Amino acid sequence: MNNLLFQETTSWMLIGTFGALLLFYEAYRIYKQNGVITETKLFYHTMTFVSFFQLFVIVNFDINPMISFTILFSFFIIIILIRVFKGNKTIVIYEARSEIIFPILKTKLRDMGFSFEEKDGFHDEEAIYSITEEATKISIDGGILGDETKDYRISFKSEGRSYRIEELQLSLIEAYQAQNRDKIFWKQILTNCGLGVGIIVVLGFFLY
Repeated sequence: MNNLLFQETTSWMLIGTFGALLLFYEAYRIYKQNGVITETKLFYHTMTFVSFFQLFVIVNFDINPMISFTILFSFFIIIILIRVFKGNKTIVIYEARSEIIFPILKTKLRDMGFSFEEKDGFHDEEAIYSITEEATKISIDGGILGDETKDYRISFKSEGRSYRIEELQLSLIEAYQAQNRDKIFWKQILTNCGLGVGIIVVLGFFLY
């Protein structure tokens, strides 16, 4: 019983620690990259991995914990590699204006010699750009909430990895970051830090 309690406590400490560290890291990324980041889903993948490992530890499957860790970690790495090599990526731009987001993307597409077809989305803050030659679709979505500034997501969906598309992504990130050079995104930074501290406080309360 004591051994099971120790395993449960250790597992919750792992989940809480990983979660808090990832939230602090997200806050740092937002600060360091001027409010323009790539959506890695690292938090989601890591927490899923840790949660499944916790399940294997707590529920006795008659499997060595080291073997469980190796199996789950292998699946985790495979998922990350698939995401990297498939070429799908989402760029998040915090507190941006539509008159900056859309023109910059179209200018970059033209400057890099891409032929594209533009389609309207479901609302005014959404548009889809199809690049047939690269088998890639780019969608911009700012949502329906917000007035002057919104959080925009530029999603790339490709059938395979394309170095021209990767070059476009880097160029877009640099262009949007240049627009935010003198801005600090306190709301997003403090939200992530606050959630991280909250996890540590709650974890400490229940464990001690």
